[in-house]
Amino acid sequence: MTKPSWPSAVLKPQAATLPRLAPRTLSGGASVSGRTQIVASDAGVWVATLSSVPVYDRDTLLTWRAIEAWCDGRLNAIDVPLPAYEQAYAPFASGLDYTTLFSAVPHSDDSYFSDGSGYVGGIVDVTVSGDLALGATAMTASVANAPRLQPGQVFSIDHAGKGPRWYQIRSWDEDTAAMTFRPPLREAVASGARLNFDRPTCRMRLRSDDAMRLDLQMPAYGYPSVEFIEDL
Repeated sequence: MTKPSWPSAVLKPQAATLPRLAPRTLSGGASVSGRTQIVASDAGVWVATLSSVPVYDRDTLLTWRAIEAWCDGRLNAIDVPLPAYEQAYAPFASGLDYTTLFSAVPHSDDSYFSDGSGYVGGIVDVTVSGDLALGATAMTASVANAPRLQPGQVFSIDHAGKGPRWYQIRSWDEDTAAMTFRPPLREAVASGARLNFDRPTCRMRLRSDDAMRLDLQMPAYGYPSVEFIEDL
């Protein structure tokens, strides 16, 4: 089933904390001596916060409430893309202005879609070279266009079953095209799958049932924040 995406053209966070891979740890508590044993999973889980989202008119208010209704607390998932300004560090060629790269392209009559968005395209062209198994953390990449590929950058893979998921480069070798990444693959990937560096997106849920609580001031405006956690 297709999931809705966070409507970035309407609900534009003024700040964001994402993507962040939160470790999953378990502790039995401290002993009498004060020692604590902590066991961790190497997988982690993505968390994201969209902060200070301006809600000030009919469109933004009803869009916020529509997303809240769809999510229904933590019940339903939604696809969350990185904000455009987060992609200023994507592997584009030096000198390119990301604000121009991500500007919406209108119809031939200069009009946009009803939600204010336009057409979009891709710039970075990187694919997987060879099949990858569930849980893989390394690959050989086929690079057609990614002038500044380096560790720390985030991409997503659109999995057939689990939908889009974020991954972060841990190491990159230009000579061999060998890449390591985290977290481990959420689903097996076939050779030729695209690594989406242009608009990395992750399927997530609200972190709590009241994560989209909206407090409005007179005359009906607010700057709410919302927290998400990866839909596992």
